[in-house]
Amino acid sequence: GEDATAVFNMLSGYSEPAGWNRLSVAPLWLKDKFIYLINREKENALNGKSARIIAKMNSLCDPDIIKTLYEASGAGVHIDLIVRGICCLKVGIKGVSENITVRSIVGNYLEHSRIFCFENNGNPEYYCGSADWMPRNLERRVEILFPVEEEELKDRLRYILETELKDNRKAHVLSSDGTYSKVMRPKEIIDSQHIFCVDAEQAIKEVERQNKKDVKATRRFIVKQIVLILSIGMWYYICVGILTNRGLVSGAQGIYREKGKKYEEYYTGVSITQTEGPFGTDWAFF
Repeated sequence: GEDATAVFNMLSGYSEPAGWNRLSVAPLWLKDKFIYLINREKENALNGKSARIIAKMNSLCDPDIIKTLYEASGAGVHIDLIVRGICCLKVGIKGVSENITVRSIVGNYLEHSRIFCFENNGNPEYYCGSADWMPRNLERRVEILFPVEEEELKDRLRYILETELKDNRKAHVLSSDGTYSKVMRPKEIIDSQHIFCVDAEQAIKEVERQNKKDVKATRRFIVKQIVLILSIGMWYYICVGILTNRGLVSGAQGIYREKGKKYEEYYTGVSITQTEGPFGTDWAFF
Protein backbone atom coordinates (compact mmCIF):
# COMPACT_ATOMS: atom_id res chain seq x y z
CA GLY A 1 0.00 0.00 0.00
CA GLU A 2 2.81 2.42 0.81
CA ASP A 3 4.45 1.89 -2.58
CA ALA A 4 1.20 2.44 -4.48
CA THR A 5 0.55 5.65 -2.54
CA ALA A 6 4.10 6.81 -3.24
CA VAL A 7 3.64 6.22 -6.98
CA PHE A 8 0.52 8.40 -7.13
CA ASN A 9 2.17 11.08 -4.98
CA MET A 10 5.13 11.09 -7.36
CA LEU A 11 2.87 11.36 -10.42
CA SER A 12 0.90 14.21 -8.87
CA GLY A 13 4.07 16.05 -7.88
CA TYR A 14 3.46 15.97 -4.13
CA SER A 15 6.64 14.10 -3.21
CA GLU A 16 9.46 11.89 -4.38
CA PRO A 17 10.06 8.77 -2.23
CA ALA A 18 13.55 8.04 -0.97
CA GLY A 19 13.08 4.31 -1.55
CA TRP A 20 10.62 1.53 -2.24
CA ASN A 21 9.46 -1.54 -0.34
CA ARG A 22 8.48 -3.83 -3.22
CA LEU A 23 8.05 -1.81 -6.39
CA SER A 24 10.78 -0.58 -8.72
CA VAL A 25 9.80 2.49 -10.68
CA ALA A 26 11.26 4.16 -13.77
CA PRO A 27 12.72 6.54 -14.78
CA LEU A 28 14.90 6.80 -11.64
CA TRP A 29 15.22 3.37 -10.08
CA LEU A 30 14.14 0.62 -12.46
CA LYS A 31 17.26 0.29 -14.65
CA ASP A 32 19.48 0.03 -11.57
CA LYS A 33 17.23 -2.75 -10.27
CA PHE A 34 17.59 -4.79 -13.48
CA ILE A 35 21.36 -4.27 -13.57
CA TYR A 36 21.61 -5.36 -9.93
CA LEU A 37 19.62 -8.55 -10.59
CA ILE A 38 21.71 -9.43 -13.66
CA ASN A 39 24.98 -8.78 -11.81
CA ARG A 40 23.80 -10.96 -8.93
CA GLU A 41 23.44 -13.87 -11.36
CA LYS A 42 26.93 -13.12 -12.70
CA GLU A 43 28.40 -13.25 -9.19
CA ASN A 44 26.60 -16.54 -8.50
CA ALA A 45 28.06 -18.04 -11.68
CA LEU A 46 31.57 -16.89 -10.81
CA ASN A 47 31.20 -18.48 -7.36
CA GLY A 48 30.04 -21.80 -8.79
CA LYS A 49 26.39 -21.32 -7.81
CA SER A 50 23.38 -21.95 -10.05
CA ALA A 51 22.63 -18.95 -12.24
CA ARG A 52 20.14 -18.44 -15.02
CA ILE A 53 18.04 -15.63 -16.49
CA ILE A 54 14.79 -16.01 -18.44
CA ALA A 55 13.26 -12.76 -19.68
CA LYS A 56 10.22 -12.15 -21.86
CA MET A 57 9.52 -8.72 -23.34
CA ASN A 58 8.61 -6.81 -26.46
CA SER A 59 11.94 -5.17 -27.30
CA LEU A 60 15.57 -5.09 -26.17
CA CYS A 61 17.82 -2.23 -27.19
CA ASP A 62 19.12 -0.53 -24.04
CA PRO A 63 22.95 -0.39 -24.27
CA ASP A 64 23.54 -0.64 -20.51
CA ILE A 65 21.32 -3.71 -20.17
CA ILE A 66 22.92 -5.38 -23.21
CA LYS A 67 26.43 -4.72 -21.84
CA THR A 68 25.46 -6.21 -18.47
CA LEU A 69 23.94 -9.28 -20.19
CA TYR A 70 27.17 -9.78 -22.16
CA GLU A 71 29.17 -9.68 -18.94
CA ALA A 72 26.85 -12.16 -17.25
CA SER A 73 27.02 -14.50 -20.26
CA GLY A 74 30.81 -14.30 -20.26
CA ALA A 75 30.77 -15.33 -16.60
CA GLY A 76 28.76 -18.43 -17.44
CA VAL A 77 25.17 -17.35 -16.84
CA HIS A 78 22.75 -19.12 -19.18
CA ILE A 79 20.35 -16.48 -20.53
CA ASP A 80 17.16 -17.25 -22.47
CA LEU A 81 15.42 -14.24 -23.97
CA ILE A 82 11.94 -14.21 -25.53
CA VAL A 83 11.80 -10.93 -27.44
CA ARG A 84 8.91 -10.46 -29.82
CA GLY A 85 10.14 -7.34 -31.60
CA ILE A 86 13.41 -5.40 -31.82
CA CYS A 87 16.51 -7.04 -30.36
CA CYS A 88 19.85 -5.24 -30.67
CA LEU A 89 21.77 -7.93 -28.79
CA LYS A 90 23.95 -10.23 -30.87
CA VAL A 91 24.18 -13.91 -30.00
CA GLY A 92 26.95 -16.40 -30.62
CA ILE A 93 29.91 -14.07 -30.04
CA LYS A 94 32.70 -16.20 -28.63
CA GLY A 95 33.46 -15.34 -25.02
CA VAL A 96 30.72 -12.72 -24.97
CA SER A 97 27.26 -14.05 -25.84
CA GLU A 98 27.72 -17.78 -26.31
CA ASN A 99 25.36 -18.45 -23.41
CA ILE A 100 22.55 -16.25 -24.72
CA THR A 101 19.62 -17.43 -26.83
CA VAL A 102 16.98 -15.16 -28.34
CA ARG A 103 13.66 -16.24 -29.81
CA SER A 104 10.66 -14.36 -31.14
CA ILE A 105 7.12 -15.74 -31.08
CA VAL A 106 4.67 -14.15 -33.52
CA GLY A 107 1.27 -15.81 -33.88
CA ASN A 108 -2.43 -15.13 -33.86
CA TYR A 109 -2.21 -13.40 -30.50
CA LEU A 110 -0.01 -10.47 -29.53
CA GLU A 111 2.82 -11.46 -27.18
CA HIS A 112 2.83 -8.42 -24.93
CA SER A 113 3.64 -9.59 -21.40
CA ARG A 114 6.88 -8.81 -19.58
CA ILE A 115 8.08 -11.63 -17.31
CA PHE A 116 11.52 -11.85 -15.72
CA CYS A 117 12.98 -14.83 -13.86
CA PHE A 118 16.31 -14.78 -12.00
CA GLU A 119 17.55 -18.13 -10.66
CA ASN A 120 19.18 -16.63 -7.56
CA ASN A 121 21.12 -19.77 -6.62
CA GLY A 122 18.12 -22.10 -6.52
CA ASN A 123 15.69 -19.58 -5.02
CA PRO A 124 14.11 -18.12 -8.17
CA GLU A 125 12.70 -14.63 -8.13
CA TYR A 126 9.94 -13.66 -10.55
CA TYR A 127 8.97 -10.18 -11.64
CA CYS A 128 6.32 -8.72 -13.92
CA GLY A 129 6.04 -5.17 -15.13
CA SER A 130 5.25 -2.68 -17.85
CA ALA A 131 8.75 -1.86 -19.12
CA ASP A 132 10.76 -3.32 -21.97
CA TRP A 133 14.53 -3.15 -21.87
CA MET A 134 14.61 0.06 -23.91
CA PRO A 135 15.96 3.54 -23.06
CA ARG A 136 12.53 5.12 -23.53
CA ASN A 137 11.00 2.75 -20.97
CA LEU A 138 13.81 2.80 -18.45
CA GLU A 139 14.84 6.46 -18.69
CA ARG A 140 11.98 8.58 -20.05
CA ARG A 141 8.74 6.99 -18.86
CA VAL A 142 7.03 6.06 -15.63
CA GLU A 143 7.11 2.26 -15.57
CA ILE A 144 6.64 -0.22 -12.72
CA LEU A 145 8.20 -3.58 -11.90
CA PHE A 146 6.75 -5.72 -9.11
CA PRO A 147 7.79 -9.06 -7.58
CA VAL A 148 5.57 -12.15 -7.72
CA GLU A 149 5.68 -13.82 -4.32
CA GLU A 150 2.89 -16.42 -4.21
CA GLU A 151 4.18 -19.90 -5.05
CA GLU A 152 1.17 -20.79 -7.19
CA LEU A 153 1.70 -17.72 -9.36
CA LYS A 154 5.44 -18.43 -9.59
CA ASP A 155 4.67 -21.92 -10.88
CA ARG A 156 2.30 -20.44 -13.44
CA LEU A 157 4.91 -17.99 -14.70
CA ARG A 158 7.53 -20.73 -14.90
CA TYR A 159 5.10 -22.84 -16.91
CA ILE A 160 4.51 -19.97 -19.35
CA LEU A 161 8.21 -19.32 -19.86
CA GLU A 162 9.19 -22.97 -20.23
CA THR A 163 6.34 -23.59 -22.69
CA GLU A 164 7.39 -20.68 -24.87
CA LEU A 165 11.01 -21.83 -24.81
CA LYS A 166 9.81 -25.19 -26.19
CA ASP A 167 7.64 -23.63 -28.90
CA ASN A 168 8.53 -24.99 -32.35
CA ARG A 169 5.47 -23.80 -34.27
CA LYS A 170 5.47 -20.00 -34.07
CA ALA A 171 8.98 -19.38 -32.73
CA HIS A 172 11.88 -17.92 -34.72
CA VAL A 173 15.39 -18.14 -33.30
CA LEU A 174 18.00 -15.39 -33.67
CA SER A 175 21.25 -16.50 -35.31
CA SER A 176 24.74 -15.04 -34.91
CA ASP A 177 24.45 -13.29 -38.29
CA GLY A 178 21.40 -11.34 -37.12
CA THR A 179 18.80 -13.34 -39.05
CA TYR A 180 15.87 -15.29 -37.67
CA SER A 181 15.04 -18.85 -38.68
CA LYS A 182 12.18 -21.14 -37.79
CA VAL A 183 12.82 -23.92 -35.33
CA MET A 184 13.34 -27.34 -36.88
CA ARG A 185 10.15 -29.22 -36.10
CA PRO A 186 10.54 -32.61 -34.46
CA LYS A 187 7.76 -35.18 -34.40
CA GLU A 188 5.95 -33.39 -31.57
CA ILE A 189 4.71 -29.94 -32.54
CA ILE A 190 4.48 -27.48 -29.64
CA ASP A 191 2.40 -24.36 -30.23
CA SER A 192 2.56 -22.30 -27.03
CA GLN A 193 -0.35 -20.03 -27.97
CA HIS A 194 -2.59 -23.01 -28.72
CA ILE A 195 -1.58 -24.65 -25.44
CA PHE A 196 -2.44 -21.51 -23.49
CA CYS A 197 -5.83 -21.27 -25.24
CA VAL A 198 -6.62 -24.86 -24.30
CA ASP A 199 -5.56 -24.15 -20.72
CA ALA A 200 -7.85 -21.10 -20.62
CA GLU A 201 -10.81 -23.07 -21.97
CA GLN A 202 -10.29 -25.82 -19.39
CA ALA A 203 -10.01 -23.23 -16.62
CA ILE A 204 -13.31 -21.64 -17.72
CA LYS A 205 -15.04 -25.04 -17.78
CA GLU A 206 -13.71 -25.81 -14.31
CA VAL A 207 -15.03 -22.50 -12.99
CA GLU A 208 -18.44 -23.19 -14.57
CA ARG A 209 -18.54 -26.67 -13.01
CA GLN A 210 -17.62 -25.21 -9.63
CA ASN A 211 -20.29 -22.52 -9.98
CA LYS A 212 -22.91 -25.20 -10.73
CA LYS A 213 -21.81 -27.12 -7.63
CA ASP A 214 -22.08 -23.95 -5.56
CA VAL A 215 -25.59 -23.24 -6.89
CA LYS A 216 -26.73 -26.79 -6.07
CA ALA A 217 -25.20 -26.57 -2.60
CA THR A 218 -26.94 -23.24 -2.01
CA ARG A 219 -30.29 -24.66 -3.11
CA ARG A 220 -29.88 -27.67 -0.81
CA PHE A 221 -29.00 -25.35 2.08
CA ILE A 222 -32.07 -23.18 1.45
CA VAL A 223 -34.37 -26.24 1.29
CA LYS A 224 -32.92 -27.58 4.56
CA GLN A 225 -33.46 -24.22 6.26
CA ILE A 226 -37.06 -24.07 5.03
CA VAL A 227 -37.73 -27.62 6.27
CA LEU A 228 -36.15 -26.74 9.62
CA ILE A 229 -38.26 -23.60 9.99
CA LEU A 230 -41.45 -25.49 9.06
CA SER A 231 -40.58 -28.27 11.52
CA ILE A 232 -40.02 -25.79 14.33
CA GLY A 233 -43.30 -24.04 13.50
CA MET A 234 -45.19 -27.33 13.37
CA TRP A 235 -43.87 -28.45 16.76
CA TYR A 236 -44.63 -25.03 18.20
CA TYR A 237 -48.27 -25.20 17.17
CA ILE A 238 -48.57 -28.81 18.37
CA CYS A 239 -47.20 -27.84 21.80
CA VAL A 240 -49.41 -24.76 22.02
CA GLY A 241 -52.43 -26.87 21.10
CA ILE A 242 -51.65 -29.44 23.78
CA LEU A 243 -51.12 -26.80 26.45
CA THR A 244 -54.26 -24.95 25.41
CA ASN A 245 -56.39 -28.10 25.65
CA ARG A 246 -55.05 -28.74 29.18
CA GLY A 247 -56.05 -25.26 30.31
CA LEU A 248 -52.56 -23.91 30.96
CA VAL A 249 -52.86 -21.31 28.21
CA SER A 250 -55.83 -19.06 27.84
CA GLY A 251 -57.21 -18.93 24.33
CA ALA A 252 -60.36 -18.86 22.32
CA GLN A 253 -61.63 -22.00 24.06
CA GLY A 254 -60.89 -21.01 27.66
CA ILE A 255 -62.36 -18.07 29.52
CA TYR A 256 -62.06 -18.26 33.26
CA ARG A 257 -64.00 -16.51 35.99
CA GLU A 258 -62.61 -16.07 39.44
CA LYS A 259 -64.73 -17.20 42.40
CA GLY A 260 -62.51 -16.84 45.46
CA LYS A 261 -59.60 -19.29 44.83
CA LYS A 262 -61.50 -21.47 42.35
CA TYR A 263 -61.72 -20.92 38.59
CA GLU A 264 -64.32 -22.43 36.33
CA GLU A 265 -64.00 -22.75 32.61
CA TYR A 266 -67.11 -22.09 30.62
CA TYR A 267 -66.41 -23.86 27.36
CA THR A 268 -64.02 -26.71 27.99
CA GLY A 269 -65.71 -28.07 31.05
CA VAL A 270 -62.41 -28.29 32.92
CA SER A 271 -62.12 -26.62 36.31
CA ILE A 272 -58.84 -25.66 37.96
CA THR A 273 -58.46 -25.16 41.70
CA GLN A 274 -55.66 -23.02 43.11
CA THR A 275 -54.39 -23.76 46.62
CA GLU A 276 -51.45 -22.45 48.58
CA GLY A 277 -48.99 -25.24 49.36
CA PRO A 278 -45.76 -25.32 51.36
CA PHE A 279 -43.71 -24.66 48.24
CA GLY A 280 -45.93 -22.04 46.64
CA THR A 281 -49.00 -22.26 44.43
CA ASP A 282 -50.43 -25.72 43.60
CA TRP A 283 -52.88 -26.40 40.79
CA ALA A 284 -55.42 -29.16 40.75
CA PHE A 285 -57.27 -30.24 37.61
CA PHE A 286 -60.77 -31.78 37.60
